[in-house]
Amino acid sequence: MLFPLIVTAALLPAPALAQDWTLHGGVVSGEQFDMLPGPSGRLHIITSRYYELGRDGSVLVTEDVGDGQQGGLDFPPAIAVSADGAVHIVTREGGDYESGHTIRYRRRTPGGSWDRDFTVGAPARRNYVVGAALLGDAAILTTTEAGDDVWGDVVLWQAGESSATQLGRLSGIWRADCGTRLRSTGDRLFLASGVPDPDGRAYLSSSGTGSGLVSQLQASARSHSGGEGRRGFPDLYLDGGGRAHMSYGALEQAFYTRYDSGGDPALSSDALVASGLGEWHLSAGLSAIAASDDGQDVLVVALRSDGSQAAEDSDLLWTLSTDGGASWSAAEDLGADTSGGEGRMTPRIAWLDGRFLMLYAENSSGDLALATLDMPSDPDDSDGPDDSGLPTGDTDGIPDHQETGDNRPERPDRGGDGGLCSCASGATGSALLWPGLMGLLGLWRRRGRQ
Repeated sequence: MLFPLIVTAALLPAPALAQDWTLHGGVVSGEQFDMLPGPSGRLHIITSRYYELGRDGSVLVTEDVGDGQQGGLDFPPAIAVSADGAVHIVTREGGDYESGHTIRYRRRTPGGSWDRDFTVGAPARRNYVVGAALLGDAAILTTTEAGDDVWGDVVLWQAGESSATQLGRLSGIWRADCGTRLRSTGDRLFLASGVPDPDGRAYLSSSGTGSGLVSQLQASARSHSGGEGRRGFPDLYLDGGGRAHMSYGALEQAFYTRYDSGGDPALSSDALVASGLGEWHLSAGLSAIAASDDGQDVLVVALRSDGSQAAEDSDLLWTLSTDGGASWSAAEDLGADTSGGEGRMTPRIAWLDGRFLMLYAENSSGDLALATLDMPSDPDDSDGPDDSGLPTGDTDGIPDHQETGDNRPERPDRGGDGGLCSCASGATGSALLWPGLMGLLGLWRRRGRQ
C-alpha cells in the first residue's frame, strides 16, 4: 500500500523536520569571506583575517593575514585546504574595478607558517573574482578579466614557489556581476560559474589531472537553465566521495544539480528547491549548498530578498534532502537575516562529522555569524547516492531530450557558445509535484535514523 500513502503525503502539508538549527551569533569579523573544512576537523576561513574554527564554533586560530576588499558590493576572497592541512588563499588589495586590483597568493604550511607570498599577474579591469583549489600537487588559481562591458573571461593560473604562471582563459561562461566557485578533490577540479543575462545560464566545468587543464574545462562546461530569467550565482560543494553538488539561481528560484566524481551529470533534471525568493537588482535566486561526506544529506540555504536592489535584508530559508537530492523538504525560515550584496555576500556551508556549519554575514551584529544543524547518523548510507539513474545508451551523461543546445542570446563581440553543451531543465508542474510525492519516503527515512 506504499503508493496510496505517497499520494496522501503529497496532499498534506510538508512534515516538520526533526532537526533544529542552533544560532551561535557573530564569531569572527569581516564581510566578504570564503570557508572550507580541513582534514583536522576545523573550519578554515579567509576574510579580513585568517581564522580556524572548531566544530563547536570556537575560534582556535586568528592571524593578521587577510583580504583588503571587504565592502558589501565586493566579491569574496578564496581558500583551498590540502590533505596535509596546508592552506592556500587568494586575496585582493587596493585599486578599483576599472584599473584592477592587486591579486595576492599566500600559502600556510601544515605547521602554521606562511611560506609563500606573491602577486598573481598584473592588475586588470574587473579582476575581482578569484578562486583557489588543489589539483594533484598543483595549486590552481583563478582571476577574472573583462573589458568595457560585463562579459569577460575566467583566467587560470598555476602557483609556483615564487610566482604564478598563466595557463589560459575560459570564455563564454562568466559575467562580471556573478561569482565563481573553484573546488577540487585532489584529482579532479570543478568550476561553477554563471552568465546572468536576461535568459542566462549557470555552468559547471571539470578537469582531471594531466595536461590540457584549460581545454578540458572549456570543453566540459555544461549549461544549466532551470526556471526562467537570469540564471547564475552558483554555489558548489564536493562531498567525501568526490561528487559535486551545485545550487544556482533563476528568476526568484533556486535549483539543485549533482555531478558524479568523474565529472558527469548524475541527475536527469535539475531540482527546484526554493521559490518565491523575491526581487532584487537581478532577481536571480541566491543560495549556498553543502553535503555530508556520503552525499546523502544535502542542505541548501536560499535568500529571500526584501525587495531592495542589493537584497540587503534577506531571510535565510533552508531545505534538506536526505536521499542525495532525489527529494527535498519544504523550505523553512531559519530565523536569521543576511545581506545578499547583489549576489556577492552569500553564506558558506560545510560538513564536519555529522554537522552542517553555516557562516553568514549577520545583519544585526555586522559580524560573520555561525549557525549549525546536527544530523543523525546513518551507517547504511556509506556508499553515497545512486548515480546510475541516467537513461542507458547516453555516453555523454545527458538525456537525449535535454541535448537542445544553448540558446543564450549572443553578446557583443562574442561568437556562439564555443562548443558548450546544454544540460537545461525547466521546472514544470511535474517537477514541482515530484518532491511532494517523495516527501513521505524522506520522512520515513529520517524517522528511521533518529
